[in-house]
This record gives sequence, C-alpha cells and structure tokens, in this order.
Amino acid sequence: MPDLYPAVLTITQAAPHEDPGTSGEVDLNAMRQYLDWICGPRNSDGLFALGTTGLGPILPWPQHQEVLHLIRDVSKIPVVVMVGPPLPSAPLLEKLAWLHAHHLEAVALLPPLYYDFPAEAQVETLAAAARSWRGAVWLYNIPQRVGYALSHDTVARVVERCPNVVGIKDSSGDGGNIPVWRQIFGQGRVFCGAEPVALPSLLAGADGLVSQYASVLPEVGRALATDQRAGRKQLQASLNRLIQRSAHLPLISLLGELGFRRGILPRPALPPWPALEDSARPLVHEWLALGQIVNAR
Repeated sequence: MPDLYPAVLTITQAAPHEDPGTSGEVDLNAMRQYLDWICGPRNSDGLFALGTTGLGPILPWPQHQEVLHLIRDVSKIPVVVMVGPPLPSAPLLEKLAWLHAHHLEAVALLPPLYYDFPAEAQVETLAAAARSWRGAVWLYNIPQRVGYALSHDTVARVVERCPNVVGIKDSSGDGGNIPVWRQIFGQGRVFCGAEPVALPSLLAGADGLVSQYASVLPEVGRALATDQRAGRKQLQASLNRLIQRSAHLPLISLLGELGFRRGILPRPALPPWPALEDSARPLVHEWLALGQIVNAR
C-alpha cells in the first residue's frame, strides 16, 4: 500500500509586541498535541518536516531546532526534513551536522534557487551536498518555488554518483515524471508532492504521497493512497475542484482554519498569515464535508 507523509504544519503564535507580518513564536504545547494527533494510527506513515506548510523557508534556524526537537521526541515513524538550498554551503553543513547529532536520518534537498548554471554545475552542487550527509537523501523537485525543474538527466547523474540519494519528492505537478523517476531510483522512494496529480502518480508507480492537505485532512490522502479503494477517481476530481476554487486563499490560512474547526489546532490563524475572511466559510465547509464523506465510506 502506498505511504502517506503529511507535510507537517508548524503552529505559531504572535509574540507580545511583535511587529505585524513576522512569523511569530513556535507554540510548543500546541505543536506537541498536534504531533500526537498527526502521528496517530491511520493519520500518517511518515512526516515531511519544515517544508512550505512547516514554515521552513521563513522560520529562523533556532525555531527549526525547536520544531525538530519535538518531532524527534514524539514521532515513532520516519521523518524527512527539508534542507537547502545548498548555496552557500557552510550554513547547510552546520544544519546537517545538527540533524545528525540529533538522530534525524533523512533529508529532502532543495536545489539552489534560480541558479541558471550549466547542468554539470547543478550535478556537482547537488552531489556535493548529498555526500556531506551520512543518511538518506531525497531530492526535491519543486520548480514553482525554485525557478526551474530538475531534469531527468541531472537526477540520474546525481543518483549514480551518490548511493545515499534514495528518493525524490516531485511537486512539479507533472505526473509524467513518475515512470522516469521509478526507473532512475529502482527500489528507492518516489513520492508525489502535488495533490492534483496524486492518483495518476500512484497508478504510475509512485510509492506514496507527501501531502499538504493531509496535515489536517489525512483521511483524504489516505483514501487516494489506498489500493482498491472504490471511488478514488471521483475523490481525485472532487479534490481538484476544491483546490482550484480555493486557489485565491492563502494555503496556510486555509489549513489553519480547517485544523481549528476539527479541534486539531488551538486557533484558526498561524502568524504571519491572517484568519480567513467570512466569505471563505462556504469553501471551508466544503473541505470539511469532503473529509466527512471519505470517513463515511
């Protein structure tokens, strides 16, 4: 059965006298309760930490450490931590050393941002970063954030040079990549990170999903990832319609509202994102109804 790795939320709260728009402080008590829930039976097979929904790109490193301390203490399932980009290299090496010292065993390596350099230089940069880590490395293909897609040739060359590069999270939205990654990685881990192509990716050979919406609605991701589940095509179509209709909403605000309505999160707003406006309430109800429909089957 394919695996479900929710992209873990980092729950923050506004600090006293904090300037508007800052990321706030990690709410450690709320994070512990949330992690107990997301690591519970049927909610996840593993966790993807410090990606977009985990505020990894905007939180300072000391707050990364707070979150990872909690994840390490609570989680008994595999954890993949997003790191990078690998330029400049010194901060990355310091982070990797800390992760190793705290027994976190797998990282997802974000490529250098917007560096339009020759393919050989991309291979050398990614391979050097991978070789600096003693554990398992996933590559992270997310062109909409990085500025370019990882080519099949680049990935194949990095995998050939680095035996510890054992997986990829593909968030490009191009389900046609999956058979190629499957061939390149062999028995490695090929995960879809884009919900709109979740089912086609699984049918094409993906090992599982890394899902943002599974951070608060894991039953939807679980239903998509369950072999022989009746109605998966209809569920994928319903999910895609809701994603499209919700595209104007800040994703973390939507997830915060959904988590609050389900009793998973202590508040609907996660700084620096505001609570949703009243006009978004019908969409929130539809998201919650989608989860209820899946649970009722």
